[in-house]
Amino acid sequence: MTDRARQNPMLGLSFAVAAASGNFQPDFSCAFTPGFNTIRIEQQTVTGEQVTFNPLVLFGSAQAVFFALFTANGVAASIIEERRQWTLQRMVVSPTPRIIILTGKLVATFLVVLLQLTFLFIGFTIIGSLLEGAIKSVWGNDFVAIAVLILATSAATAGVGMFTAAVGRTAEQANIIGSIVSMLMGILGGAFFTVSALGDFEWVTRLSIVRWGSEAFSRLAAGQNDIGLNLVFLALIGAALFIVSLVVFARRQDI
Repeated sequence: MTDRARQNPMLGLSFAVAAASGNFQPDFSCAFTPGFNTIRIEQQTVTGEQVTFNPLVLFGSAQAVFFALFTANGVAASIIEERRQWTLQRMVVSPTPRIIILTGKLVATFLVVLLQLTFLFIGFTIIGSLLEGAIKSVWGNDFVAIAVLILATSAATAGVGMFTAAVGRTAEQANIIGSIVSMLMGILGGAFFTVSALGDFEWVTRLSIVRWGSEAFSRLAAGQNDIGLNLVFLALIGAALFIVSLVVFARRQDI
């Protein structure tokens, strides 16, 4: 505006008259002075509590789901060891249907992962309380939603473990496949770095149950209860992979 006033005499005259009368004061220094910048953004929960960055929430939940995948793969792969020791064949030739045998293995994997996740999150809560100096749940106060989310995450990881056990011909091969799947899901799920670092390829992270699980736990920690989509995806992926595992095991002639 100052440059235009210098080039245009009429505009400059109007500029001077307005400035002299006090109707217009062309002073924009406050826009570039940090002391005048009074606008700030504060994240708060629905109850008005201020939200601060907690690494236990962001990386702790992702690491918990990540290691749960390794546990699920190891427990589910034991079914191949049972085949090697002829324990599985004895159960198969019995009147017990295969679906019952595999469901039992799925339930065992689910319970082991459930206990692991429960103890991990209790441990994170204890550490967070010690850091805060008071007993405080780092995952929020909606304990019903937390319990349901842990159940859904355990079901999803158990499904992944059953799938890797089904496609592996040997226990060693199943463990290798399980480790690769776990590492990929951990990388895509934010177990090692924030998924926003992927930029335009962030949509790929939606293929990881680590992303869905850790995202839901982060929302609960922030006081948000809109985790329905996360729960549905975790439950569906667990059920779908178990069904695929049943089909694969049913068609295998080496059992």
